[in-house]
Amino acid sequence: MTLKEQILEFCSHLYSNTMRSLLYGLVLLTVCSSYKIVIFAPDISNSQVGWNKRVAEALAQAGHDVTVILVQTMEDAEKDVQFSKDVKVHALNASSGITRSDMEDFQKKAVFGDLALWNLEARKHMDLFMGMLFDGCKLTLQNKEFMQWLTDQKFDLAFVHMYHTCPIGLVHASKIPSWIWLNSGQLMDNVANAIGVPTPPSYVPPLMMESSDEMDFVQRTKSFIGHTLYNLIWPWIVVNKETQIFREHWDPEFPDIMDLIKKCPLVSMNFYRTFEIRRTLWAV
Repeated sequence: MTLKEQILEFCSHLYSNTMRSLLYGLVLLTVCSSYKIVIFAPDISNSQVGWNKRVAEALAQAGHDVTVILVQTMEDAEKDVQFSKDVKVHALNASSGITRSDMEDFQKKAVFGDLALWNLEARKHMDLFMGMLFDGCKLTLQNKEFMQWLTDQKFDLAFVHMYHTCPIGLVHASKIPSWIWLNSGQLMDNVANAIGVPTPPSYVPPLMMESSDEMDFVQRTKSFIGHTLYNLIWPWIVVNKETQIFREHWDPEFPDIMDLIKKCPLVSMNFYRTFEIRRTLWAV
């Protein structure tokens, strides 16, 4: 073999190995850019399931491995929302027996009537709703098969909803390394306060207050009282109770969920910035 032929053979061999390595690298890069994601979706209404469906399908179309855990805390929730075949759906039965009809009467009066939050009937139905979520959290932790499955899946990222804090505890219990707090509407007041978003009551009314960001003195006073009470009551009636549930049914040394919340890496919201009240966040 002549020197020229030897050089050509060497170059051909080098080119072949280089292209093979490049192809392997591209394949590896594709795998590394894809994440295994779980979304905890409350199966309590079509609107909530539909919102989580949109998030899940967008992530799946981007090439991620997406699993939606439909947490069924209500016996007869509607099943009108269908997920695409790219999204895995895991139904989790965490119902304590509450039905849709148990909640509909209150929803009609609250949405179409003039039912104040301090009304005795309103408080009763709010206790019913939150009790349903707390019981669902307890039943989830007692489901050892599901908890083992959740840990074994080794998800890279979790999306948790804003209704209560049990999913945040599940993220920690199953050792999922990172999570995103998913708000199906605007930034919730409890979420803003927990993660340290500035919420001056003179310009940002509480979520349930009938007011814009332009308030007179009386409205600002009401806003201040509303924010103060809510920020005191929410940890007491939600976070503390669910922390206790985890300590009773999972680990006596389980950390305070409020401490986990304060380490939240990212919050995602479903709103258009133009229509959101201008918190100090937007000026940062």
